Amino acid sequence: MDKQEFQKWIPKVDSTIYQTIEGIDDPVIEDTIQVNERSRRGFTAKETIPTIEEFNPDLQPNEAGKKDAQTLLALIKHWMESNEWLTIIGGVGTGKTHLLKSAIWKTDGYYITAYDFDRRMKDFRKGMEDNNGTYTDPDVWLDRLANAERHVAIDDIGAGYIQRGWTLSRFERLIDIRYRNKFPTVIATNFDGKKLQSEMGERIVSRITDVNYGNCIVLKNCMDIRRVRNVKKISKSHKKNDKKIQQPTK
Repeated sequence: MDKQEFQKWIPKVDSTIYQTIEGIDDPVIEDTIQVNERSRRGFTAKETIPTIEEFNPDLQPNEAGKKDAQTLLALIKHWMESNEWLTIIGGVGTGKTHLLKSAIWKTDGYYITAYDFDRRMKDFRKGMEDNNGTYTDPDVWLDRLANAERHVAIDDIGAGYIQRGWTLSRFERLIDIRYRNKFPTVIATNFDGKKLQSEMGERIVSRITDVNYGNCIVLKNCMDIRRVRNVKKISKSHKKNDKKIQQPTK
């Protein structure tokens, strides 16, 4: 079986068949399996997928931030083993995406950003308008995602990616179906409640913040870990340069 034939065949196999052919000593097949394992979880072929173990709450520079990060980690681990909802509200660089990707990889779920959802809806609609007979019905794809009895993570909602009107109505449908069927779903956003309601609408916000069905955490005290790391690197670099300057010349 050559590479082209195998790539046509691989999307049709299920996870049990993946396990039976993993040991085949063929780099083409091995690579294709790995790519397919990623794509069915919503990841690209080259995307870095961090692990749960790599998330370190102690990177937060203050105790309150560390406590928030520890709570977030505990909630993610609980979500991975439950059928509940989880909504995470916090600023950039606080580890939301890190944990969402890790959890989806572990649970064999599906990861999608608000931007990707919006782009797919536009692509589907463009295909319908082209009317060439080969388009994908957006509601077919949407219903598959909405009714998937898998853990689903929706990242970066409320960041202006999902346009109002038809696309937002499709997103509301996605949220509503998963909410009514109690399928395990995690939502992450940088917006607080008021901004999120203004951007996404009351119906969506009411569902994703329903604490009677799941958990909602606001990372009030967490700082941007990437920025903290950069500050530390710059500080170390300055200290090294200071030492060089202070050393007497021979």
